Amino acid sequence: MIKKILLLAVTALILTSCGSDDESVNLPVTEALLVGDWNVVDLDSEIKTKANAEGFSVESVTTAIGEDFDFVYSFSQNPNIVTTEGSYTLVTTTTVNGRTESTRNENIGSVDGLNSGTWTLDGNIITIQDNNSSSSEESFINSINKAEIIEFSENSMKIKIADKQDINEDGLNINIDIEFFLTFERKQ
Repeated sequence: MIKKILLLAVTALILTSCGSDDESVNLPVTEALLVGDWNVVDLDSEIKTKANAEGFSVESVTTAIGEDFDFVYSFSQNPNIVTTEGSYTLVTTTTVNGRTESTRNENIGSVDGLNSGTWTLDGNIITIQDNNSSSSEESFINSINKAEIIEFSENSMKIKIADKQDINEDGLNINIDIEFFLTFERKQ
């Protein structure tokens, strides 16, 4: 009996002492934990588009990777305001019907749809109402202002934006599928 208790105690000790020092443990997201300055450390996206019109078909895949980040999101509470500051480089590769082209855009100062404005949190969904966009200049990308927080700890956060749209007008059918990830580290 003593051996079983000792074995149980040793097992419990091993299990509790083998915890990871990894800070990516998912915590419940609260407004209070979100408040602060967050450095963007990674941006990765893919947009797939299929268009059909009068028997012609065009397919494209666009990937965008962020580099050279000096870009910060600052979340405040009461009022819930988010501001962005800084810039990053965006390397975009687009393949249309098998033909590939890459571009490098430096000094990007915003993330379409997730710019400065007011923010709300509902569970793990963050919504940013962009103060800089007007309905007359709103694009498909700018209309996406909700992101799912898929990883969250005291010092890191990863968000995902996923959206699908089907547009059918005057014989033109367009299917758009977006998957976009941003990774942040709390600014120390």
